[in-house]
Amino acid sequence: MTMHQIVLPSRLDTPAAQPLAAQMLGRLETGGSIELVGSAVDLVGMACLQVLAGARRMARSNGADVLIISPSEDLIDGCVLAGLEALVRPA
Repeated sequence: MTMHQIVLPSRLDTPAAQPLAAQMLGRLETGGSIELVGSAVDLVGMACLQVLAGARRMARSNGADVLIISPSEDLIDGCVLAGLEALVRPA
């Protein structure tokens, strides 16, 4: 199965949500999983967390996955605060 890689921007705020969703949807439509590099993230907003959670759900329904590798502490903290710690923890 194909693994696409996306490097997440430092700011995962509301303005970043739509471009991130479009980029991830484009990759998911071609098949395979997505590996997100989260080491540079220093700001996390709820809109982008919803995009990440929705993309993972969509991928898994198609037999693929969305994995976050090397999450920054800010990304981990944002996921935990939102109750989405599964996004940054191994399955």
